[in-house]
Amino acid sequence: MSKKDLSKTIFSFFGPPGCGKGTLSERAVERLDFEMLSTGNLCRQHISQKTELGKMLNRFIEKGDLVPDELITDMVKDWLKSQEAQDKTIILDGYPRTKRQAELFYSVLKSEFPEYKFRVILINLAEDTIVERLSGRLVCDNKECQNVYNLSTLADKDVKECLKCGGKLIRRDDDKEEIVRARLKNYADYSSNILDYYKSVGQDIEELNIDGLSVDEVFEKFRSIL
Repeated sequence: MSKKDLSKTIFSFFGPPGCGKGTLSERAVERLDFEMLSTGNLCRQHISQKTELGKMLNRFIEKGDLVPDELITDMVKDWLKSQEAQDKTIILDGYPRTKRQAELFYSVLKSEFPEYKFRVILINLAEDTIVERLSGRLVCDNKECQNVYNLSTLADKDVKECLKCGGKLIRRDDDKEEIVRARLKNYADYSSNILDYYKSVGQDIEELNIDGLSVDEVFEKFRSIL
């Protein structure tokens, strides 16, 4: 499929923690000139710029309350309007996170952005592979580096220092096996609600099975379904 055919297309990637969604998104941005929408970054941008949306977001955050799904969707809608002239393919990062957000987004998409094609990509990777990948992950504690390593790919399994900056390598608390399995259960619960909703409105779910594939092979497989 040509770049022109992909214009005005929005991709929503679903997949468990550690499946490589972020890496795939970054490669699509770098090599295919896609645009990535991160709702987390967008929230921080609105707050720092003290926009009207930012002020509303900040009121909820300062109270320690969850930001309403409607407000998050308004922010996404506002961003999409700002991007219409760019004619780029978009990847949604971290959105939707609830069934309600999916319902609101799908309604907005159909009513206000009918020219956009919407594609949902479900990335499948075996749970044991994810647990091995995340529980074997080491991160440089130098905040200016934060390079990530995995014991499965390191020649020296006893390495203690970052090969880039010499900083100390640590294992994050949320990469411990029991916590990884709990995160996977949480993902299964929330994602099934969203995916079931998409199926109920006739939205196709395209599966990308990546067991045994390298990062480069995952990217090439994604390109092959475009």
